[in-house]
Amino acid sequence: MEKFKVKLNEVKAFIPNPINARSFTKKPEMGIYAIICEVKKRIYIGQSKNVSVRLRNHLYTLKKNEYANGKIFQMQDDFNQLGENSFVFIKICDIDDKKQLFDKETEIIKEYVDKGYLPYNTFINTETTGMFCPVKFKPLVARVVALLDDGKLNMAQLEQQLDYLESIG
Repeated sequence: MEKFKVKLNEVKAFIPNPINARSFTKKPEMGIYAIICEVKKRIYIGQSKNVSVRLRNHLYTLKKNEYANGKIFQMQDDFNQLGENSFVFIKICDIDDKKQLFDKETEIIKEYVDKGYLPYNTFINTETTGMFCPVKFKPLVARVVALLDDGKLNMAQLEQQLDYLESIG
């Protein structure tokens, strides 16, 4: 797996200028990337059909404070408080088959969580169901699925659990 780090202030050398993107002859790099804040030990893992353009878009959006009310507002808050030099972009890997993007992204999120990073990503794929749920609910969802699999939970109880999730979500 090819890895390299790029500080945000060096990102212009890494990411093609959008004006020149049309003349960019190389095939877009489909793959997985990360935006890391080492100070907070937080990470955002993403996937894109064109990693270079997507990273440039993230940088632009962070500089314009446009994630302030979005799903990754915590990353925006950290960017505003700590500054752009506290963030590192990493292109983690190229992917040839777009069907693999989703699974590889989830696998990499898990790897970083295991290393002690807290994801900025709002949702993560649960191993048991293949569905996405908010990270904070993953243990509860896994428990509910295990109870269903063991026959220890019926539909009425499941509805009760889902109502609970909805009420705190």
